[in-house]
Amino acid sequence: MIRILPGQRDFIYHLYLRSAKIKFPLIMAVIKGLQDGEVFINNGDNLVFVINKFGFCQIFGKLDDLTAVEDFIEKILLTKEYKNNYLLWYDVSEEIKDSLRQQNFENYRDRIRIQMKLDVESFKQYSTGNKIQIDQKFNLEKLTINHIPYTSHLGLDLDKRFWSSAEDLISNGFGYCITDQKKVVSICYSACIVDRITEIDVITDKEYQSNNFGKVVTDAFIHDCIKKGYKPNWDCFDYNTPSLKIAGKMGFVDSHYYTFVSFNRYNPQ
Repeated sequence: MIRILPGQRDFIYHLYLRSAKIKFPLIMAVIKGLQDGEVFINNGDNLVFVINKFGFCQIFGKLDDLTAVEDFIEKILLTKEYKNNYLLWYDVSEEIKDSLRQQNFENYRDRIRIQMKLDVESFKQYSTGNKIQIDQKFNLEKLTINHIPYTSHLGLDLDKRFWSSAEDLISNGFGYCITDQKKVVSICYSACIVDRITEIDVITDKEYQSNNFGKVVTDAFIHDCIKKGYKPNWDCFDYNTPSLKIAGKMGFVDSHYYTFVSFNRYNPQ
């Protein structure tokens, strides 16, 4: 198993585009060196594992040789070359899922997620006919570095989960938020941007969820995406009804259903 450093990953990106059935912006961003993470390739140069600093990961390449895949995964799960304990694994095949489940990892779960793409015309029709007015005591604002300290109660860790710092997010990403005085109560922002695709992350404070703020910030975010020439990517669990409702109304359509596996790869000492 070989660790591939940033600046040496061009061939990995070409392999990803050729071999991965579903492409995920957070994985693409690591391969291209736009966000922090690690890339490993097996000694046969035909299996690759990518993980971002938060634990989102994917394996791709020649997956039809299950023995080779299992051997590679064993090395991946035992290595200390990345620090993540809890893994969030994209698009896991039935064979790999069965192999992982049999190992009785702590906190193991496999669930279904849906990747969705925007139908721009459907969004424009919905946005034009469904303008939501918010109370004057709230403000819809473009995300700035001054907002970041007032998002901590949302548990997003905007300055370190996906981006390397608050400055990195504001310089290389963007977002919209609704504020109650200074407190950010709803936000839609880019978890990453790669090849003009932006991964959407949206959350509203539980105390404000009856105000349709999620729709308001998402509407503003998508309008900016269209203006900038970006393609927004929506990804959520198939049981997340509120998220699916917002996505459907905004014009997002199902692109891929896939298995998402999460677990602790070892017991922390």
